[in-house]
Amino acid sequence: MKSALLLIVGSIFLFGCSSATPEPIVVVVTAAPEPPTVAPENPPTNTPVPSPTAPPATPTSAPTEVFDTSELFARNYLGSSEIEGVTVEVVRVLFGSAEAVSNYKEVSVDEWAEASLDEFAWTNMDVIGEVIIRYTNNRDAPVELAFGGCGANFLLVGGQQISFNNVSLPTTQNLCHEPLFPQSSVLQGVWFPIKNISLDDITEATLIMDCAEPVDDFGCIGSDWNIKLDLSEHRWEDLPDELK
Repeated sequence: MKSALLLIVGSIFLFGCSSATPEPIVVVVTAAPEPPTVAPENPPTNTPVPSPTAPPATPTSAPTEVFDTSELFARNYLGSSEIEGVTVEVVRVLFGSAEAVSNYKEVSVDEWAEASLDEFAWTNMDVIGEVIIRYTNNRDAPVELAFGGCGANFLLVGGQQISFNNVSLPTTQNLCHEPLFPQSSVLQGVWFPIKNISLDDITEATLIMDCAEPVDDFGCIGSDWNIKLDLSEHRWEDLPDELK
């Protein structure tokens, strides 16, 4: 009996020790992740809208004078020559019928003749010409020059030799054996008549001018000037700014 009781107690003890207590279940609750923020590719900007403006004004140039080149033509800067430090530059030449040049200059043919020392030369002329030159003295001393109505100055044109003595009318106040000082320039010009010639005959010319001379001395500084001019193209070129 005692043995049976011990067996029952031992069985109970073993049963109690073998039955483990169940562990509690732990449930972890996490918050759902927030969706990522995506920046717009081209964020809008408040760009000011420019107000309309008037288009820039187109610059305009002064109108060019238009002439019938069968009656009147003018060319600028056709040649130059330097001799012993003194330069002559042909700034402008003009040729036209007597009527066309008189209209251009607003001077009647009679006024041309009355102003000249040789009225006969200005009577019944066919062409009126103009030559304007620039003297420049690059020497260290003054030089004496003569142009226009004094000195031996000629234009060979259309098979004729035109002398500026007596027949020419000055475009400027011409030097007449007057000094041109060092490192200075002066413009000189003349008008002159030509008879028995047409503009078609004028395709080239040669300007022959007296040499420069030492002041208060005789003799030449170098040689005479001899400048050839190509006049084969008859066109109108406006008066250079330096002559206006």
